[in-house]
Amino acid sequence: MVATPLLQPLGLEELQQAGQGLPLCDQPFDVWGRQWGVGGAALIEQLRCLLGQGVISGLGPVFAPDFLAHTPQAETSDQALIEAVASGLPLLPQPFEAVGAMLGIPASQVQSRLASWLSQGQVQRIGIVSSVLWP
Repeated sequence: MVATPLLQPLGLEELQQAGQGLPLCDQPFDVWGRQWGVGGAALIEQLRCLLGQGVISGLGPVFAPDFLAHTPQAETSDQALIEAVASGLPLLPQPFEAVGAMLGIPASQVQSRLASWLSQGQVQRIGIVSSVLWP
């Protein structure tokens, strides 16, 4: 399947919509891209451009402040995952697979821990981290 390029670059409104949360599935950019009628590869390319232009500073979990304050007591496996995703998720078709490969764990375990942190409020969302303030 050939990805359709975005007709117009993503703007602030689209970034805000995307900031509502990256799906915790195997190919989340494909799911996100459907919002704009594009394939995951085209969306990844657009996000890379926005990152390079400084419009966004990354894509990943937004941790609750009190959660990060308690990370020294986190389990070793949780600490490794926190460190791996704190700087952002890789802009690849299967970002959770890539993180899991770095840590030697399956993607499903990465997704499960992130889902657990989301449901417990330890992670506020998994999405775009903007370099600009939302209005």
